[in-house]
Amino acid sequence: MEIKLYRKYKDIYKDEAGFIESHFLNSSEISKNWFLFLEETLNDYEPIYLVGKKNGEILYFSTGYIIRKLDVGTFMSGSMKKAIDSLNKVHLNPLKFKVVFITNPLSSFKGIHGKNDLFLDEFIVSCRNVIYDQIKCDSVFVSNVYDELLNQKLKEKNFVRIPFYPNTVLNTEYNTFDDYLQSLKKKKRWDVRNKQKILQEYGAEIYICNCDEIKDYSKIYQLYNNTALRNDAVPSIINYSEESFSNWINMNDCYRWLIIEFEGEIIAFALLVEDNDHLIFKHVGMDYKHSTSCFAYFNLYYVSIDYAINNGFKKMYCGPTTYDTKKSIGCQLIDTNSFISIRNKFMGKFVVRVLTKVFN
Repeated sequence: MEIKLYRKYKDIYKDEAGFIESHFLNSSEISKNWFLFLEETLNDYEPIYLVGKKNGEILYFSTGYIIRKLDVGTFMSGSMKKAIDSLNKVHLNPLKFKVVFITNPLSSFKGIHGKNDLFLDEFIVSCRNVIYDQIKCDSVFVSNVYDELLNQKLKEKNFVRIPFYPNTVLNTEYNTFDDYLQSLKKKKRWDVRNKQKILQEYGAEIYICNCDEIKDYSKIYQLYNNTALRNDAVPSIINYSEESFSNWINMNDCYRWLIIEFEGEIIAFALLVEDNDHLIFKHVGMDYKHSTSCFAYFNLYYVSIDYAINNGFKKMYCGPTTYDTKKSIGCQLIDTNSFISIRNKFMGKFVVRVLTKVFN
């Protein structure tokens, strides 16, 4: 199979890009606009796009990015992280690698898309060979793998499976928010209504707006960082820059901002993505002062659920954090796997053991 590797989306040949956009880019999160936005907005971002052709026909398309010095210690905690941090101080960390991630960046979607499954195993092997030969990386990491066939094909081609952070999903096929509440236990229904009452009595205002209606993206970025830096957040390998975060203003109406204000100041937000028949609860940010006192985090979910129900979305994806909170409002866990291939077999066995222990 012929594999073409591109480093920028605009470098993809026009006829190939047209075919890719009409056959594979079928959602808000998997779109030309999203890829271009990431290229313009993220710090030190090195994307890759892989096009798989057989007999001149495009059969597969894959997205990802390069991390030149990935520190495996980023994913660790406790004594293991302390040991790695000590090695970092004397520049002796053996767990820093040049890694290519195959995924849909800053999203919960996979990065491998195909017209059919007939030559999927050939595409996987060919992509790995091209990545190792042209990018000269130490490892290929395929993440956000949900479907069984892709799981099977990656294992067959000697990628090692590593359990990853589960995603969460909520059924929102209800007629009203009250109907949804009836699906919860009586004690939880009281809790939801009580938190809504506390937000109202606190004097906070909650509303939804479009990207071009946000007046202060620097405040949004500050709140986003507040949450991203907390210990309970999933480690972020690629990050927004403060200078270009305002690029969000140019995104279309599929991206909606849920804002909570107190005394004219934004104290919490969530980013909602309308994606075909489902809603995605994407980014969150809070000030952890007023937002804590008025239960802003919980109310962001309640309003999002209400929005999903009223706009006919069948489900809402809620992301890989705060599992107890999400299960309490009815979310189900979705098992997610990642797969890793490491060029150096000796180092590979060690790294796989470390990562497996971390994520288990």
